[in-house]
Amino acid sequence: MHAALLQLVQGHLAEAHQASQESVQLIQELGPTGIALDITITSGYCCLALGDAAGAQAAFGAGLAISQAVGNPLKRIEAQAGLARIQLDRGQRQAARALLADAWQQAEQQESLMGAVLPYQLYWLIAQCLTELDDARALALLSSAATLLQAQAEAIPDPAARQGFIQQPICQQILAAARAPVERIQTP
Repeated sequence: MHAALLQLVQGHLAEAHQASQESVQLIQELGPTGIALDITITSGYCCLALGDAAGAQAAFGAGLAISQAVGNPLKRIEAQAGLARIQLDRGQRQAARALLADAWQQAEQQESLMGAVLPYQLYWLIAQCLTELDDARALALLSSAATLLQAQAEAIPDPAARQGFIQQPICQQILAAARAPVERIQTP
């Protein structure tokens, strides 16, 4: 799973997908555990990045089921956001809106989304979906994510590591979108 996350953050989508699929095979034996949950969510992100809607649907669907079984609200939000993205891509706005409504309700009970598998991707994914649904909460969410991102960057003592963190594509997308409101938040 860690190899899949690293490959995904570095933009090596095919490698990330392959590593996530290898991890998915391993969780068949684990059952509903926190590790299995992280693996399915990672696989969902990889599938989304590669445009594999069926794979993403299966992974985020499994992630939603596991998150409910193990009682992890942040990962539940992550799974719901992934499923909402898929529904929007299929033109199912009402289904996406329902998933996001539940995810938003869960998110409001959290201090932040920083316990998610990929927290900044999650902020971006929710904001992207909200924007597509013409929901003004997208910009407020991006502003919160940018504030968290900047605070995390400031806490990194090494200047090179700090710069490497800030230069990640997802960080750049969030910071740019938070600085200049956009009509449509596009996928990378």
